Amino acid sequence: MRALILYSTANGAIQNAAQNLSQGLEQNNWQVQMLTTEGSGPINVIPYDLVCVGSPVVGAFGGKVATDVSEAISRCNRLDGKKTIAFVTPKIFGTDKSLRALMGLLESQGANVFDFQAIRSSADAGAVAQRAR
Repeated sequence: MRALILYSTANGAIQNAAQNLSQGLEQNNWQVQMLTTEGSGPINVIPYDLVCVGSPVVGAFGGKVATDVSEAISRCNRLDGKKTIAFVTPKIFGTDKSLRALMGLLESQGANVFDFQAIRSSADAGAVAQRAR
């Protein structure tokens, strides 16, 4: 099975979380492609069985999705009905709000968000990967 991990370049923590998630998925026999939110062209998600989208917590009290992630999601074609995972890197405040905002954005594009997680460590990423079977 094939997975796409689309993640923000806004900070290093989200990149580390994406790499940990990639390793966890690969250990569970997924073929993984990682893609940053940079760029302006369309993002083809058709060949993937799973799309994982990561954003840092944005704002003093969360509740927002990083602008680059929001724009990248709008560039995804055929996201409708696609099995997705939303993930964020936690902060003291706003983690849940930002995670809900990311899930809402994915669902507004028709994605089927079947899992979500604040990824703090490789163990968190591994748990998400286990549930992705």
